[in-house]
Amino acid sequence: MACDDANLEIVRNLYACFERGDLAGLMALLHDDVDWVWNGPAVIPYAGARRGRSGVGAFLRSVSDSLTIEEFARRRFLAEAAVWTVRAGKIASFRCFADTAAIVAAFRS
Repeated sequence: MACDDANLEIVRNLYACFERGDLAGLMALLHDDVDWVWNGPAVIPYAGARRGRSGVGAFLRSVSDSLTIEEFARRRFLAEAAVWTVRAGKIASFRCFADTAAIVAAFRS
């Protein structure tokens, strides 16, 4: 398996852990000092930068506290929506760039 394929498989595994609610499995895929950023304005409770596994845990709690997820399904991977960096077989950074207008409107209503 090529390095890029192995890195993509790590990211796919993270999504699979999220889908099945395997928080321990998800955390095991993260580098100790993972840099996790979901870009967006402060009105979105889970937007912002977090560091380390505890920061990702805080992000996931914020998502859980502020959203009702009825279905989570990977339909496609869009490179322009999320940027992942894998280092030494672990996810070292995540950047999410989403069109936040509808999300902001939902939180303001």
